[in-house]
Amino acid sequence: MEILPGVHHLKQDLAPVYPGTWTTVNLVEGERLAVVDTGMPDTVETLILPYLARIGRSPREIAVIAITHAHGDHFCGNEELKRLSGAPIAVHELDAPRLAESVHVFGRDIHPGPADQLLREGDVLDLGGRALEVVHLPGHTPGSCGFYLRDSAALFTGDALQALGAVSQHLAFYTDPDAYVATLRKVLAMEVEHLVPSHAYLPFEESYLHGPDVRRFLEVSLEIALGLDDRILGALADVGQPATAEVLADVICRQLGWDGATDMAEMTVSAHLGRLAALGRVRADEGDPPAYSPTRQGN
Repeated sequence: MEILPGVHHLKQDLAPVYPGTWTTVNLVEGERLAVVDTGMPDTVETLILPYLARIGRSPREIAVIAITHAHGDHFCGNEELKRLSGAPIAVHELDAPRLAESVHVFGRDIHPGPADQLLREGDVLDLGGRALEVVHLPGHTPGSCGFYLRDSAALFTGDALQALGAVSQHLAFYTDPDAYVATLRKVLAMEVEHLVPSHAYLPFEESYLHGPDVRRFLEVSLEIALGLDDRILGALADVGQPATAEVLADVICRQLGWDGATDMAEMTVSAHLGRLAALGRVRADEGDPPAYSPTRQGN
């Protein structure tokens, strides 16, 4: 669907592996086109090409294939779309190494193809009459980035900002809590009237947000990230003995109303535990995986 003039938002259902949610591909029209993310296997054939035909555009009009970050549900169509369009694959330099690897996604081996263009903060992707500006948004991954369409004050963020997390996650998923919080504060300071993440993040039902919902999304994201250290320490107190990230994630997710934790929730909790250990608020034993206990400073 066209969510803004010349901005098209294409959804790909992630069921049955992740029921209840989807990943997205975004097309931005100038004289030429940008494709933001290429989705899952078969996305090019089943989603991108039919939509281009519907709006009267050709793959050969694609100027750039812009990847928000190097996770499998965002880059599986890279190789095929590059072959059809001749467009370069552009990704932030910190996430680029993973595109050169073969990855196993939803039961298939995918070769996303090496990046042709390494992106950095402030780079501009020229579409002719319109441009996307690169905004580095680390936290979810080191090289997560957004693409800012200044003429519409729209920001495409991939998975860089996550509110309460998707239904498949049970908690916002990021690997560097400090970088994630800095990213949220960075976007809060920007002029953003339209926010376009790659999934629907709770408590929001859509993967595009306008007007007041943008700030509310960012404030919810920041609140959950800033509060997770205390949630973890509270969960440790509830357990009453040393506990692993898996156990603590399960306690927290149940407190939030889920049946238990997911691997992604566990990774977020693990990242916060690493931060808390560095701050001297918890200590880890030598187990594999380690179990954590609060310190006096943590209390």
